[in-house]
Amino acid sequence: MKLNELKTQLKETLKDNYINGSLTLSQYDFLDDLRDSGITNMFGAAPYLMEAFELNKSEAKRVLIDWIKQNK
Repeated sequence: MKLNELKTQLKETLKDNYINGSLTLSQYDFLDDLRDSGITNMFGAAPYLMEAFELNKSEAKRVLIDWIKQNK
């Protein structure tokens, strides 16, 4: 198995594991992709999280805060 295949398999296995507080790996990747896309300022990312992960407003804000802390 090639290293990239192993990384992909590991990422898929861990995608819903929490990496910081309320933040899952899939949410972390989503927020990284959202930031890289330039669609929104990251302070306005909560509605995107709410829609993509079926979160309420306070849950989305908590996830966003945890993501920001990871990216200091």
